[in-house]
Amino acid sequence: MLDIEEKPELLEYLRSVGCLEPGESVDVNVLSGGVSGRTVLVNWVDKAPWVIKQAREQLQVPGDWHADPLRIEREADAMRVLNDILETRRVPKLVFQDRPHGLIAMQAVPEPFHNWKSMLMEGKVVDEHVIDFAQLIATIHIRSYQERQDVRACLQDMSFFEELRVEPYYTETKISHPELGSFFDHLVAEMRSNRITFVHGDYSPKNILVTPEGCVLIDHETAHWGDPAFDIGFAMTHFLAKALHLRSHRDVFEAAAHLFWRSYSDAVSGELWIDGLERRVARHLAACLLARVDGKSPLEYLVLADQDYLRRGALRSIQLDSGSVDALVDAYMEVIVGDI
Repeated sequence: MLDIEEKPELLEYLRSVGCLEPGESVDVNVLSGGVSGRTVLVNWVDKAPWVIKQAREQLQVPGDWHADPLRIEREADAMRVLNDILETRRVPKLVFQDRPHGLIAMQAVPEPFHNWKSMLMEGKVVDEHVIDFAQLIATIHIRSYQERQDVRACLQDMSFFEELRVEPYYTETKISHPELGSFFDHLVAEMRSNRITFVHGDYSPKNILVTPEGCVLIDHETAHWGDPAFDIGFAMTHFLAKALHLRSHRDVFEAAAHLFWRSYSDAVSGELWIDGLERRVARHLAACLLARVDGKSPLEYLVLADQDYLRRGALRSIQLDSGSVDALVDAYMEVIVGDI
């Protein structure tokens, strides 16, 4: 099986498929940071660079976590949809897909750019980035609904989302909290029955590159036709977790959470599909907070004491169940501020 991180193998592959001429030179660099796939940057002499990506079967996380590498085909499908419904600068353009070798090639995002998670971890929270982050996912949800006849058909399968999100996040967390069994069962059933828009499934700062022209979205292997509430709850989790982790920037991250929700809800106001959306967003936010402690993918930057604080805040949020996103954020912040 081809391993694209092995340079001689990759060069031979590129020659075999006609991308690299005999004697032509190319610079290959392995990109770090991803847990689910191998990723390399290919710098050509006479054309724009590519990123080539190949899905791993065993994810690079503590413990045993396998996932079907065929999810790379879902990423290709999602990129085609996003290339159609978004401006070019918002998502890298798919160059080609090789199903037998389980890889895709895309145009690299032009420099300069910064990974947004890295910026946030340094306490660099810029309102403009938060608003753009909210408006980008709102645009995806709105335009995919408008084009639902075509989009829904190619993203109907939820198996990769179930494998990489529902099972490791919600099912695993339910095992640790059997008293919340009915909460998680209802949430998952509700999510499966509210299939309304394109859902990214991994809409988080780590998958955002901040460029002078705005946010660029990458990594789409959990994309599916589903409930947009999951994307928003999942995204907001990262603001609230960092409010706990970076104590000196707590107020800034709290404000960012409120700003993100306000910007998103303003953007989608008036859409036909928003009935009940806020209540579902609040529940997914509470559930994702707990899952990032007691699920299969805990946040790597939280120490044990912070994990306990996050757990308390998440449990309080689940118990509150007010249906209001702003009220949930306030309740969570009251818990972590009171405990620390």
